[in-house]
Amino acid sequence: MATPQYDSLKAKTRDWSNRREVATVPESVLEDCLRYGNDDVYRTLRIPQLEYTTSFTVASSNNLIKQYSEFDVPEDLIEFVYLAKRDPTTGVVQYVYNQVNDIRTFLDPYADQYNVRRYVWKDFKFLISPQLAVGDILELHYYRRLGQLDALYSVIPVNYSFAYADASQPLLDTIASGGTNLYKVSGGTASKIFATSGEAATYQATNGGTTTTVMFVGKEAWNWLRDANERLVIFAALAHVGAYLVNPEMEKRYADATEKTITALNREEKYRRAKGGNVQINVNTGGLI
Repeated sequence: MATPQYDSLKAKTRDWSNRREVATVPESVLEDCLRYGNDDVYRTLRIPQLEYTTSFTVASSNNLIKQYSEFDVPEDLIEFVYLAKRDPTTGVVQYVYNQVNDIRTFLDPYADQYNVRRYVWKDFKFLISPQLAVGDILELHYYRRLGQLDALYSVIPVNYSFAYADASQPLLDTIASGGTNLYKVSGGTASKIFATSGEAATYQATNGGTTTTVMFVGKEAWNWLRDANERLVIFAALAHVGAYLVNPEMEKRYADATEKTITALNREEKYRRAKGGNVQINVNTGGLI
């Protein structure tokens, strides 16, 4: 599957490097530099485009240890913003976890605790005390990594829309070979699409209709860094191109340009958050005052 936006970004990065010969900067190295540059950006960039909210419903598997509840940290997480408990019926926030312990204090039953509700990040899980009840809902708001610069949409039923013809799908492209099949049942009780022929046959036997097999590949996924702020991605990649070429001047010039651009974006976001009303921040001193 072609990735026109990503290919265009690679071409622009090569043009800016002034090393248009593939023998000088191989294509694989250029792709590595784009990926390494992206890693650098995520370390310090904190803007709404990287914010995301997800929910967890407490199950018995989260409560295997009586002292706390335990959840997997999202794979794309960069930094926690807030963790809150919502009422499972009304959806209203019941309280926010405002105390983050170090792991020793969290686990030590004799350590001083200044808030009965607290959490900690350990390994690839976060722990919450006191233990929650099965069915409780947690909301995690955090900064995340976006998808890879050349990511494609997955060929799965949820990415197919019956509002469009097969050839006009917003997230998928039809293809004659080399793609992934989806199985569409239409003309019965209700049209549905499935990932396997077995699922489609089972649904068809109960609801009627005709099964059609359609092969798709995923279209290029939208990426804010690549599609809305490519300058930052190019600057960050060129710093690593300079490292590959053993060109300290080029490496420093573009590392500085990357830092300057990130600082400007973060500063603009702080100004936006300070507008429109009086800003209140509560600070927990941990008993030091």
